[in-house]
Amino acid sequence: MKILNSSDEETKHLIAICKSDSGVTGAVLRNAHRRLGNKIAEMIVEDYNARGATVICLMRAGLFFGWGIADIVDGPVMLTYQNDISSDRLPSYLAENGEIIHGKTVIIADAVINSGKTMRSISMDLGKFSEKLIIATNVIQSESVEKFTGTPLYASRVSENKFIGYRMKKQNCNRGPDTGDRLFKLM
Repeated sequence: MKILNSSDEETKHLIAICKSDSGVTGAVLRNAHRRLGNKIAEMIVEDYNARGATVICLMRAGLFFGWGIADIVDGPVMLTYQNDISSDRLPSYLAENGEIIHGKTVIIADAVINSGKTMRSISMDLGKFSEKLIIATNVIQSESVEKFTGTPLYASRVSENKFIGYRMKKQNCNRGPDTGDRLFKLM
């Protein structure tokens, strides 16, 4: 796993904006996600020469982070929901999009990996068809990191926080602000 170097002031500022307790929503948050996606993509390109890679942005929260990655790698971009590429839908998904996935480098982008269950399932299924599968996230919960051993994983940061996203402004017990809601200013 590679973590973004947070020692420079811009990266520190962007990460602070993205934290669930920042209170930041809307355009400022979207721009921070996109810029962190740019920075992660620069690392991926340096490590894997991934120019032209297919970027799959997991909706909703992965849209702006993934778009930032796509700006740098400049390959095909797919916007998709997790259930679009679940195991039972994968054959039809590949039939519809196989020319931009099969045998290609694919970067799956999401803003947050909590338990890792969804991303692990998607990466196992798509990994059978891509030349190189790379996972990119803005933040990953620390207990989920070990689930991705053997798969290139890039993150802006690792968090000890563990909560389920709800339409709320402040974290309370095991619930906190949903990243997608914050990005789209729905709370």
